[in-house]
Amino acid sequence: MTNSVIVLSLIVADYVLTQIQLSKFDVAWTWIFGTFILLTSAWLLLRRPREVFGTIEKVEESEDGTFCITWGYVNPTSSVIRLHPQQSSLRVKKGTAILVGRSLPNVFEKGHHPAAFKTIVKSDAEVEWIIGNHHTAYQVSM
Repeated sequence: MTNSVIVLSLIVADYVLTQIQLSKFDVAWTWIFGTFILLTSAWLLLRRPREVFGTIEKVEESEDGTFCITWGYVNPTSSVIRLHPQQSSLRVKKGTAILVGRSLPNVFEKGHHPAAFKTIVKSDAEVEWIIGNHHTAYQVSM
């Protein structure tokens, strides 16, 4: 994606310069415009998140008053990210939480993954999934 935007910016600037007969004044403004497009594209790409972050995909209330939370994650990079198991943790700040099924992931495939794991929490719970430096929290509010 990064290379595509930069190449597209260069093609637009080149097209403008080669297809139109320009005076020296117009060429200068065209280069300024092309440089602006290139720098803006680079800035937008650089400010995209470069680390994995957790998501709360679904919260379902059960008949017994507990809540089932489906957690997902997004890896915005173009490669698989492997973290030490201690860098992916679930913190229960308040109440009770049960991890359903498998353990927390510490290998994150690229893209959006809406069903990484599930937790069951009581109505007074506040839980947080910590992935590296990113925190995704959920607090049951009734």
